[in-house]
Amino acid sequence: MKRILSSSSRRSFFTILAPLPVLAVCLVTGQSHAQENKNSDATGTWKWTQRRPNGQPFETTLKLKQQGDRITGVQLGRGGEVNIRDGIIREGKLSFKVVLDFGGGERIIKYEGALKDDTIEGKIESDFGGGPQIREWLAKREIPKPKPVVNFTGTWQWSFTTPGGQAFEPHVRLAQTGDKLSGTVVWGESEAAISDASVEDEQVSFKVVRERTGRSVTTQYRGKLAGDTIQGKIESDWNGNFQTFDWIAKRVSAQP
Repeated sequence: MKRILSSSSRRSFFTILAPLPVLAVCLVTGQSHAQENKNSDATGTWKWTQRRPNGQPFETTLKLKQQGDRITGVQLGRGGEVNIRDGIIREGKLSFKVVLDFGGGERIIKYEGALKDDTIEGKIESDFGGGPQIREWLAKREIPKPKPVVNFTGTWQWSFTTPGGQAFEPHVRLAQTGDKLSGTVVWGESEAAISDASVEDEQVSFKVVRERTGRSVTTQYRGKLAGDTIQGKIESDWNGNFQTFDWIAKRVSAQP
């Protein structure tokens, strides 16, 4: 049987549905504003190339920080580091000025541009030469290079010959978790844990402290990772005086 809604029920039904289009518009508008805010963030390091009157190019760097619609920062160029003034951004268009001191006199440079993703395109107006000069402005945001993913985990082996001509093939077993490093160094039948280990980017350092003929011997290892090779220096007081040796270790196993 076909159900017929009463007039009061229909009014209630459409009263519920009525806000839905408005809600949809609000959601879309909110997403658009979020995307616009993301694309309108001028924070970062910006660079562009200019030319001197003799045609010689030089690079200018601008470091900006955005808070709301206000922009602060510094410009680095021929005049050194100078704070920007009156920085503002609205609807993706930004402007600010830089005041330079030349022999006691001020020179004002005005910047205006449209921000889109990692590019600012606009005009630079200055009063160099006694009159207004306008030139094109195209600045690119400097994108930080991602840090290389490095991991020192594994068994590393190298060759070492003492000043007396005795040859060894020691190895170190390393286990890395984040920037934490643990492991042991093995010389023949002798084995000792590493300490004070640190990993920073592609650099590694650690030391080994052992006992020898009643005294404590400290050996410091420092090196840089390239693929499956660590290359650096070993510093040790094995003979009572600190000596430095070249260190080239090869990863012979991915397991410690």
